[in-house]
Amino acid sequence: MSTFVVPRGSTSILPGCWAVCLLLTSALAVPGCASDPDDGIAVEWVVTDSAGIQDIELRAPSPLPAAVLNEDRLLVSVEQPPGRFGEVIDGALGPSGVYALDRLAGQVFRFDLAGRYVTVVGKVGDGPGELRWPHSLSLRSDTVYVLNRRRGRLLSYRPDGQAVREVAVGDLPHRAVPMRHGAVAILTRQRTSSSSADPHRAVLRVGTFEIRAIDIRGTDNLLYETAGSESVVLGTTWIGLPYQSTMLLRTHPAGAVFGGDHRHDLVIVGPEGVERRFRWPEAREPLTDREWDSLRDARLGSAAPGTGGFVEAQFIDEARPERKPWVGGIATDRTDGRIWVQAKGVSRTVLPRMYGFDLVRRTFVHVSLPENSRLLAVDSSRVLLLRVGELDEHSLEIYSVEGVR
Repeated sequence: MSTFVVPRGSTSILPGCWAVCLLLTSALAVPGCASDPDDGIAVEWVVTDSAGIQDIELRAPSPLPAAVLNEDRLLVSVEQPPGRFGEVIDGALGPSGVYALDRLAGQVFRFDLAGRYVTVVGKVGDGPGELRWPHSLSLRSDTVYVLNRRRGRLLSYRPDGQAVREVAVGDLPHRAVPMRHGAVAILTRQRTSSSSADPHRAVLRVGTFEIRAIDIRGTDNLLYETAGSESVVLGTTWIGLPYQSTMLLRTHPAGAVFGGDHRHDLVIVGPEGVERRFRWPEAREPLTDREWDSLRDARLGSAAPGTGGFVEAQFIDEARPERKPWVGGIATDRTDGRIWVQAKGVSRTVLPRMYGFDLVRRTFVHVSLPENSRLLAVDSSRVLLLRVGELDEHSLEIYSVEGVR
């Protein structure tokens, strides 16, 4: 086992530096002030190398300066597909165009890079190559991958919408993404009991998450396993935690990136197993009583009539989080391996800020996003955002992050 420190401002390169920005901004923090977007922020980290796995703690200055994605950086407003968008839950961006997975339509729409509608990828149905309630979307080497969760299949398509291949990924996988050399990474979760003994007392429910890989020969390998708090149970009702990272799995040139782990926060896995695990830079204490009570009072003040009991159930002491960042969205850049992370707010909300990590230049940036936007995908100097209007109408926009390094 070896441990070493890369000092702030060093020019040596260490894989995985992209995760550092998450360490710096709590979900309760105020975004940093504006700064020159070309300014990279030097970081330092401590690496423990044991049995071929790098455990990395990272440190950086705070507050972070922020670049701003405003109208001057808007490149394309994607047109609406036939019938308009219903509920876009995932997206992809690459040389072959823009892809949007619409849960209500049960379809994947393709647009060209000018935002014009082109075609539908895959047909609705239960036969070979057909989709029923698609769940997630990935793009790798211009092949489109769609998870058909109910059928337990990861389907691949050409950009023209023609089916290529199906891979069985088990019953109700949470996520499935392509990896190197034809392998597929699969994220599944196992839940504990779905009810509490006392219907008037909230209890914390713990779940187990597994990442497995199926290679091109069909061999199934367990890559990673972790357990952590998943929700609160009141009687037979499941209630989301006030702060909890979204469990996400995204394809990456190195393999796949897992966000939302309760022990390591971010994990990179390759076809053979875990390669890097990231921890926040210092021990983080739970929120103080004052902070916890203030957050609960604010949630109670905005709660709908008759829902106060569910809000109270969220704030049992066992669910009190550490003061650390929370992952709300992840996008990876196939061209240079940069990883972008959107911060998460209370419950299911995401915050209008994201962080980009450059593995080669060992820098990161803090970017302020338009309000009511969600990070979907990144490709080279372009970012695909989902915009949600006042009436919950969905639209897609592409912004430039040229020079934001």
